Amino acid sequence: MEFFRPAYRWDTGAVENFARLSFAAASVPEFVGFWRSYAPGDEVYVANIHYGSTVKTDNVVALMQWKAGSRFQARAEEFARAVPASVFNDARLRPPFSDDDLRNLYDVIRQHLRRKSLATANGVIWPVFLCHVAQPRTTPIYDVNVWRAWGHIAGWIKPEYYRLIPRTFSTYLEYRDWVNGLTSTYGIEPMHLDQALLAYGRFLASDWGALFR
Repeated sequence: MEFFRPAYRWDTGAVENFARLSFAAASVPEFVGFWRSYAPGDEVYVANIHYGSTVKTDNVVALMQWKAGSRFQARAEEFARAVPASVFNDARLRPPFSDDDLRNLYDVIRQHLRRKSLATANGVIWPVFLCHVAQPRTTPIYDVNVWRAWGHIAGWIKPEYYRLIPRTFSTYLEYRDWVNGLTSTYGIEPMHLDQALLAYGRFLASDWGALFR
């Protein structure tokens, strides 16, 4: 398993400063420090996640809309309001969830979503984000970009599958174990690792990323 960051290689024998871009191996902290600088801002997230405290429904709405982006604001609000704030706050009082605990919470959240006709058969990303709101330190955010970055770093994904979407909760549990192992081993802030993986995953699917496939 290797982490990478771009490196410029200079032709020192020439008068002109010609350069080419290549991947250079990086430590996990170096990877995070480099790539997270290219991630979107997290001001809304920081203002509403309330680490070590409780959240209100308005906080969950703001977080869900931050996650969803500008195109899906109304839908994100529906998701946030479908789950009582007590579901998140009760979970915050408990020790870090085991996989079984988290699966139970995921099922509870989907039950609330189904009551509002919001849960879809293969929609895992938004319900997982609501699980993240419940225990943000040990329940990493999930989307196609971090999934793609994980696959590339761990070596199990091929470029032709970069446009696929993660669909199963069991795969998310594997991702969670991987992420929590990295944050614990290297003392990395979970949100910083998420930002780095997000940016790296986007890069891999971009025209620039195609140069390294």
